[in-house]
Amino acid sequence: MAWNFEIPDFYAFDNATNDNRDFSSARSQKRLVGVFGEFRADWKNTVFLTVSGRNDWSSTLPVENRSYFYPSVSGSVVFTEFLPKSDWLSFGKVRASWARVGKDTSPYSLDTALWPSQSFLGGLTGVSNYWTAGNAALKPEITESVEIGVELRFFNNRLKVDYAYYTNNSYDQIMSPRLSNATGYILRSVNAGDVYNKGMELSIGGTPIQTKDWSWESTFNISGNRGTVKNLLEGVEILYVTDVQVGNAKAASFPNGNFMAISGSQWKRDEQGNVMLDKNGLPTKDSAGSNSVNREIGNREPKFSGGWNNTISYKGWSLNMLWEFRVGGHVYNGTEYAMTLAGVSELSAKREKIEISGVNTDGNFVTNTFEANKTYTYNGKETSGRTIIANYYQDIYPYETANFMTKVNALRLRTLSLSYTLPKTLLAKTKVIKRASITASANNLLLFTNYNGDPEVAAAGSGAVGSSSVGIDYCGVPSTASFAFGVNLTF
Repeated sequence: MAWNFEIPDFYAFDNATNDNRDFSSARSQKRLVGVFGEFRADWKNTVFLTVSGRNDWSSTLPVENRSYFYPSVSGSVVFTEFLPKSDWLSFGKVRASWARVGKDTSPYSLDTALWPSQSFLGGLTGVSNYWTAGNAALKPEITESVEIGVELRFFNNRLKVDYAYYTNNSYDQIMSPRLSNATGYILRSVNAGDVYNKGMELSIGGTPIQTKDWSWESTFNISGNRGTVKNLLEGVEILYVTDVQVGNAKAASFPNGNFMAISGSQWKRDEQGNVMLDKNGLPTKDSAGSNSVNREIGNREPKFSGGWNNTISYKGWSLNMLWEFRVGGHVYNGTEYAMTLAGVSELSAKREKIEISGVNTDGNFVTNTFEANKTYTYNGKETSGRTIIANYYQDIYPYETANFMTKVNALRLRTLSLSYTLPKTLLAKTKVIKRASITASANNLLLFTNYNGDPEVAAAGSGAVGSSSVGIDYCGVPSTASFAFGVNLTF
């Protein structure tokens, strides 16, 4: 129930202040109508072809753009069916596919909404524009993917190899990048650029040992992806598609550059890459231009990652072990950043003396030493070295975003399990239990890494500092080691 509406004859709960209503309401409606068709064919269980097509009509898009069609084609050939039987090549198949997928947007993205009635400075009440501007010219987002692969099996399926190369390109992506506040809004839904992904995946597996009592099954997989962004909006030099930020470090995408980059600030350097020192003998902040804190500092995407899974069985016993690894890809240590500002990091504990190297104002390369128990001329005043060191760790050192960046390599023992299946001859005496097994397992037992922490702390979607905070660690909790014991009975 609501009364005393701010806009006369506009009967909505959000058109009244909190003092003039008992509760608020919200409702979202969307209509999506689709038509789908598929054709499948195969020849002698050797050549396969699939063709599909779908057309959607979405109410969340403008009338002229709400209909979009996306087809797909895939095929494969088992080429070993055309070859003479071989003792070493058991199976061989090549495959290829092309697909297009369309995507609409969320409801009410075409119009600019209003905030509910509220009180403003000066005791005034009323409504105001929402911080996200609508866009009545949105187009559907289209993703095209291509994959080419081969699957091989050798020595009666004792050795298996699967390789795939793919591209996954998204055009006219619908997103809400941050705008200049001069527009009157913070965000706006737009078709803001194209994202290009390409990569490879390789899986090698097999059974190196297979006897009456013993067996060893092993699978090794590795993959790598490269993502870039192009065709950004005119005037958008950097695309921020998330609200992740720690210090000056942000999750960013650079035009014709890395899609999963990290932007930040840096010290001023000369043409040879030497740090330029100010009149006090300390690093100079690179504050020239509007992008002084928006330099590309690193790339969150690993060069490659993968895993190695092994299962060793002996009679009723089975031991399984899964190792995972990653090589490359930057992680910003926001935890160390916060602790350095607070003066409680291992780095800031070195507060009795610091040494700063770089090029001074005369163009000479020097190394300046500041000691806590001495006094120096700082900005024209006599200042204790302790004060200068504290200011260095709280202001100057954190300004260089790269000081908290690590190019990560990691090896993790993800899972380890041991199980035992009781012999059927023993269970036959019970006349009730058909199968019984005992299992003990553990997760996240070991981690070997050059990173000062757990590089996976923000890798699971929404992180501590905003959505999509992969690659940015901010006071995160490391992966928890867990242990389990179970008994499985089948009657």
